[in-house]
Amino acid sequence: MNIHTAEMYCPFEEYVELLIDKGYASTTIEQYAGHVSRFLDFLYEVRVVSAELNVAFEPSKVFRLYQDFLTFGESSRTNLIRQVAKNIGKNNATSFRSIANGIEASLSIFMELRMFDKDEDTFLRAITYERNISHRELNKMARDSWLEATKRSIGYKQRSKFRLFRKAVRKNNRSSLKVLTKEKINKSFPIDKSVKFFCDSDITPASKFSKVRDFLLYTLLAATGIRTSEALQVTIDDINWDERTIDIISPNDRHNLGLTQKESEALCDKGRATSLTFMIQPFAQIFWSIMKIYMEHHYKSNISHRFLFQKANGRPFFCSNRSERSKALKRYIKKFDPALLHLGLHGFRHTYAFYTLNYFPIVDDKGNPTDRQGLPLAYVKLLMGHQNISSTEIYAKQDYDLIEFMLSAANSYIRDQNVSLKELAIQYYDKQLKLLELEKENLEKAT
Repeated sequence: MNIHTAEMYCPFEEYVELLIDKGYASTTIEQYAGHVSRFLDFLYEVRVVSAELNVAFEPSKVFRLYQDFLTFGESSRTNLIRQVAKNIGKNNATSFRSIANGIEASLSIFMELRMFDKDEDTFLRAITYERNISHRELNKMARDSWLEATKRSIGYKQRSKFRLFRKAVRKNNRSSLKVLTKEKINKSFPIDKSVKFFCDSDITPASKFSKVRDFLLYTLLAATGIRTSEALQVTIDDINWDERTIDIISPNDRHNLGLTQKESEALCDKGRATSLTFMIQPFAQIFWSIMKIYMEHHYKSNISHRFLFQKANGRPFFCSNRSERSKALKRYIKKFDPALLHLGLHGFRHTYAFYTLNYFPIVDDKGNPTDRQGLPLAYVKLLMGHQNISSTEIYAKQDYDLIEFMLSAANSYIRDQNVSLKELAIQYYDKQLKLLELEKENLEKAT
């Protein structure tokens, strides 16, 4: 909004409308709109402060200044940025990951949207600074700057994608897989405590509605590893009561009858690769036991929609406030173990991924356990609904204590037994031959 005229800034309105038309999730729209609004606030303050300090800056460097503002704020070495950060109240640092991902994406879309024609030059003036610039200078500036690169990206395939925050992207890309995996581990609900968390909840038919519904949601997340948004949009029709399975159907692929316009706009689709889910024990058993209580004592059937999770008034629970859902989980966790208060709803998805990829017991065709654990990466990718296998790879836990023990034991064996590398190779092939002979025997018995 223009603080002088109290009118809405048209490019920002068009930007939000574009995100809605493209089908972005409501949470993504809120996040992207927030990034753009903060960027516009920054541009306004830069123009005002630079005039007050009588400091000129190159318009093409505006994104470098903004990155400096985001990462350093009031501690920036640039006097202009320090004053802007003080005026805005920017006293916390933004990570390079946030800049390279969410902020980069939101501002790139905004830059692609605005073509800055003669009928709309407000944003251009904010960037180019209020001074007399000739048309020749403006044309040269456009040809040689990020703005022209953004324009060329519309409708034309470029060899490389233009980045607004190249430095942030480079620093973000240096993050190793090990660091990402460690972060995922910290965000996952400990396997040894997750079952106890549900058992200690003591859900009974006498439990109040909100508690039964909340723990039904938590156990569904733990049992299937689906996203919170996907779980909240499960309908009664997605449940196979006989086989005790649940499909995740995109809201774009079905008729969402009985919803208000606001509720329809809140539906989102994260682009799950498959509708299949695979429920793991013991979370599955706990989920179905809570489901029985929920359906018999709390679910309201005299409603216009088909969504499983409801508010107290019967309306869909996916329209509830995200922060309130998070606070509810925090209250339960605080009562169970305050040391786990850093966890959120997404932690159950992390737990599912780590368990299936690293610890899930592998059995043979007769149901007997083998000495192997963890499903193949491609299988876990399918279960998680990931579009890209690289998203699944970061859940491959590196159990360094186990690795250290195995290496130490192996080294001791080789040293104490005075085993050569040749003998180790022979032992390996002997074992492979035994496995092949066993496989041959099984095939002959089957025929």
